[in-house]
Amino acid sequence: MNTILISYDLGVPETYIDYINLANHIKSLYSFWARPVKSVWIIKTFDTAEQVRDKLMSILDQNDKLIVVGVTGNWGTYNVSKEVTEWMKTNL
Repeated sequence: MNTILISYDLGVPETYIDYINLANHIKSLYSFWARPVKSVWIIKTFDTAEQVRDKLMSILDQNDKLIVVGVTGNWGTYNVSKEVTEWMKTNL
């Protein structure tokens, strides 16, 4: 399985519902995920980074930004919830 980091910045006019829709889309596509900060997800999947990007692009606007990157097991956090860091310990 691949570990993939997803980060995005929804462009103007961004709305709260846009962030909710994207979050729900990610949750519907991937069962194993953590969300350490508002616009960052870490997922476990058999998809490649490019496939994840393509699946998420379907609901993005032309002014939104998206980065999808493969992750190694080397990481560190600050002030991130125990639930997320436990998930990271288990899955990265």
